[in-house]
Amino acid sequence: MGTFRRRYRSVAMALASLMLLAGCGLSAAAGSTANTASASHQGPFKVAFSNAFIDSNFRVQEQKDMQTVANEFVKQGLISSYTAYNANNSVSTQISQINDIIQNHPNLLIVDATSATALNPVIQKAVQAGIKVISVNDLVTSPYVTRVNVNYIEYGKLAAQGLVKLLHGKGNIVSVRGDPGLPADVTIWTGEADVLNHYPNIHIVSTFWADWNPPTAEAKMASLLATGIKFNGVITQGGEAWGVAKAMINAHRPLVPIIGGGTVGFLQIWNHYRKLDGYNAYTVGNPPALASYALEVGMMELQGMKVPKFVTIPLVPVTDQNLSQYLNQPIANRFDQLRSYSNIQGIVKEELAGKKVPFS
Repeated sequence: MGTFRRRYRSVAMALASLMLLAGCGLSAAAGSTANTASASHQGPFKVAFSNAFIDSNFRVQEQKDMQTVANEFVKQGLISSYTAYNANNSVSTQISQINDIIQNHPNLLIVDATSATALNPVIQKAVQAGIKVISVNDLVTSPYVTRVNVNYIEYGKLAAQGLVKLLHGKGNIVSVRGDPGLPADVTIWTGEADVLNHYPNIHIVSTFWADWNPPTAEAKMASLLATGIKFNGVITQGGEAWGVAKAMINAHRPLVPIIGGGTVGFLQIWNHYRKLDGYNAYTVGNPPALASYALEVGMMELQGMKVPKFVTIPLVPVTDQNLSQYLNQPIANRFDQLRSYSNIQGIVKEELAGKKVPFS
């Protein structure tokens, strides 16, 4: 546990500046340097989406959800054009693409970032050019943006608490993480570590990164299982749970409790073995529709509506009680939850009123 604690402390320190901005909303001082792009209340508006990558099932569905919601705004005459960019997980590519976006001068730019800090100068440049910028999912630390996200610290805490409960506070576990260095991976891990650090009888016996991707997780878990390692549970951050479960089944290893990010394929495996032998798991969902929520928040801002500098989207936990609600979506998808424009407006109003709704 000594190595675990040292790793936790270093990650927590690295996140300190981001959490000061994003943990529960921006401070008044940071708010004074907020997104200052002028609003055009009439429309139609030009919108661009700069995505870090689209190689995981989350990002593929995120892109589809964005297109779906953008199409609805086009039909309503509120959006004149929508363009999506894929940076292939390259910071320099994303910076270059955002510079190109600035030249096209959209009204709204939504960014799912490759880096919490490296994009800040080009984002400031966009805002100074009169473009509203929304940071979503993998957040930037720039004080010039509006942020839309779930609370990833809370996400990690809930996931770890779910595993602790299923293991009755003791056992050896495998930690499967997302994409090394991306803000969401680091932030979720910080929440997980904050809980696990209080349980000395839970030991992390192996950690690997699988890019939130089921096939990658399946291959890496298969290699780990081939070593003969023994463990009592697995905590994952996203789509990896499906791959982990498939690797264990293929290796004829009994399924241990797996904490997942909600791939429908994993939920279906969970449901099958729940009926077969009472198997149980737990999932905390950050729906891929997050970016579409950011689009809806951005449209609110463009139309002159008041929006807080941090919009926190309620998390969606899945237990055996509500598992059946999410089984009929496409098997390769992260379980998803598109929200109406009026629903997002309701969340924004509650946030402005100081109310907190942690679950949905």
